[in-house]
Order: sequence, then structure tokens, then C-alpha cells
Amino acid sequence: MDFIDRIAGPDERNLTRLSQGLGLTPEQTLAVVNNVEPEIRHYLEGRTLSRGGLADVVTIMGNDAQRVFLDPETDLASDDAIARGNHLLDEIWQTKYRSRLVADRAAAETGVPADKIRRLLPRIANLTFAALSTETQPAFDEVFTRFTGFPTNAGADKGFGPGQSPLPLPDDNWGGNTRNRYDDLSDVLRRQGGPVKPNPLWAIAREIIGAVLGFRSNSVVGYIIRLLVYRYGWRIVRAVLGQIFR
Repeated sequence: MDFIDRIAGPDERNLTRLSQGLGLTPEQTLAVVNNVEPEIRHYLEGRTLSRGGLADVVTIMGNDAQRVFLDPETDLASDDAIARGNHLLDEIWQTKYRSRLVADRAAAETGVPADKIRRLLPRIANLTFAALSTETQPAFDEVFTRFTGFPTNAGADKGFGPGQSPLPLPDDNWGGNTRNRYDDLSDVLRRQGGPVKPNPLWAIAREIIGAVLGFRSNSVVGYIIRLLVYRYGWRIVRAVLGQIFR
């Protein structure tokens, strides 16, 4: 499934959620998503090239509360959701001015007013990380918990049901005083996971994210992960990586 399809959701139901209160048709909303999502993924790819950037992305993905945005009962247009989405955009762009530039360009190419696109961007960011977190969790849990010994601290962010707000917000250390699923992995990546070869931990983490977002390297690790995932699924990956990390 293409990542845009993951954002749109089954029967494109998320398009209606995204456009709530904006007066946009599902077709207009999809046009905006198709236009801005590659930009988001491009900047995310750039973030994963540095030690700290990859650790930051993994930390966001480890916050189980982020996945509440995939719940059809969650209000993507609430004040809390918009605040969280804007924090995500700051993390992606690394500047507060990029959203305006992205919106202006998308408006020129789609015909949707730029002010409405700016209001859509934090909602799209929330769905992007919700889908990314959901899609990558099996891989991260299998590889890093079972074979490297890094605990995922599963259940650290429980308590968010349908319609509930996934607080605390990202500026509160992505989860306040609670433990993040990937706290330990993020710490290791931040301290010693930079792209200094040989560094299989950094490479595998980046390839897992890239396999979902659609960017990839030509490394041997990336080739093996993609081949095994696409052909056989994570059951075979688990067996192969189990031999690597023995």
C-alpha cells in the first residue's frame, strides 16, 4: 500500500476528517495531501541522516499516543491536535517558516487557498506520524527488542481511547515523565548511532523507516530488509537478524 493511501485511510475516510471545518471536498483534500506529503517525507529523510535527527524521529514514533490520530473518533481539528501537529511540523522542517512556503506552493499547484492548506498541514503531520509509528512498530519491536536487548517500554503511553486527546504535547519531552516505547533505542542512537561505518544499528533503524516512507539507500542492509519484507514478511527477517545479533 502506498503511504498516501495509508494517510487517506480505508475508503479515504480520513480525507473527510482532515477537511473538517475547511469547506473542502475529498478531491481537494487529496490533491493537497498528494502535493505536500512528498515534501514532508523528503524533510523526514533528511532528518534521519544525522544522529540526533534519527533519534528524534524514533522518539516521536515511540510515543504510542500518536497513533490515536488514526482512530476515526479522534478530532483532528481540535486545539490540542493542532498544537501537536504544529510541533511535529517544527520537528520536520526545523524552521517555523517552511509551512508557509509549502502551503503557498501547494496552493499555486492545486488551486486550494493557501490559508486552508496551512490549516491542513498539522492535521496531515499527525496522520503521517500515526501511520509511520503503526507501520514500523512490528519491525522495531522484533529487531531491537528480541535481538539487541533494547526494551521498548511498551505500554508507557496507555490510557488514550477513542475521542481522547493524546496529551501531553510534544514540547513536554514527547510524553512528559512517562517512558517512551523507544527511549533506550533513541538514547543509544543519539550517543553513538551516527552514520559512522560500520554502524548496523543506525543503518537498520533508518532502513526500517525508509521502507515505509519510500526513501531508501543502496546499502546491503537496506537491500536485505527490503527484499525480505516484500517477499516474505517480518517472520523471515526475524530469523535472519536473529543470526546476525547472536
